[in-house]
Amino acid sequence: MRFLEGHLLTKALRSLVRKDGELKIAVAYWGSAGLDLLGLNPRRKHLKIVCCLAGGKSDPDVIKKFGRRAKQDDRLHAKIVWTSTGAIVSSANASSNGLPEEEASSNGLIEAGVLIYDRNELTAIGDWIDGCYRRARSIKKQDLEAARVARKKRIWDGQGKIGARKGKQPLFQAMRDGGRLEFDQQRIFFAFFNDPLTARELARAKAVVRKNKETIAETLKISDSDFRGLEYYFNWPGLPPDAFLIDVESSRRGWRASRVFKTFDTHKTWIVPSDDGEVDRVTLARPARQAFPYTLGAKERAVIRAVGDQLWKQAKGDHSGRIISLKDAASYLLSQK
Repeated sequence: MRFLEGHLLTKALRSLVRKDGELKIAVAYWGSAGLDLLGLNPRRKHLKIVCCLAGGKSDPDVIKKFGRRAKQDDRLHAKIVWTSTGAIVSSANASSNGLPEEEASSNGLIEAGVLIYDRNELTAIGDWIDGCYRRARSIKKQDLEAARVARKKRIWDGQGKIGARKGKQPLFQAMRDGGRLEFDQQRIFFAFFNDPLTARELARAKAVVRKNKETIAETLKISDSDFRGLEYYFNWPGLPPDAFLIDVESSRRGWRASRVFKTFDTHKTWIVPSDDGEVDRVTLARPARQAFPYTLGAKERAVIRAVGDQLWKQAKGDHSGRIISLKDAASYLLSQK
């Protein structure tokens, strides 16, 4: 094992990337100069990349060059480069701040890491990255576009670094500021519930999930921790995969926007036997509070309540539940002052 810091870390990463054979990289954030800094050919063979695109923190134009070699996980924060002969575990992202040149080392962030040669440790690290890659989501055109939109909203801090705006932008304000691009390219939908699940229905759905936990984990590429907080959608065959769903529930005071979930890449339903002998089918979605790039504040909730009946009439579905895209709902939402 060897300790590395600053520009020595940069040089060691470049040397590792140049080695022939299998290359696995789990690095959360990629800047526009990431490929040049690492000396990495994004089309090389036997390459696996896991990154984080959330909030535009990775340059989508860089990630796009990897093609299907790259996958995304919004929770990834690791910085690991692995080969069969050595691996570097460090604090450095693939960016000019994380990987300084020697003459600019004093201007970048202070980064450090370790170079590992031990065979047992290399096996463990490689297996860990493989697991991350299996659980990660495929990167689609709309993911890159969403990252591009989010990245454009980041501000120049006047010191040569791009910094994020403090907090998330309110959804409707983002739609007004960003125009069609803001809501036309993104997979955001409203899921209207007229008849919420009963405690009995929810219990039956959870029992099916527990019974089929191993199969579900493999199908949806999720870990044990991902099973906490799942949302259960009964008999919604038209739910879009890999999309944000803003749940809107019917109440005595009108429509109420509640939580945000995200459907999985794989569109799959599971059979849930009902009390009357009929068969229900349940679709699963995961909580998306952190991954959702906007906020739903009091203003947004008030607007949704005000136009809820209009959106319900335009949405597709039946008497118990309907869905409408943000794109189709935009004219109603933005008509409110």
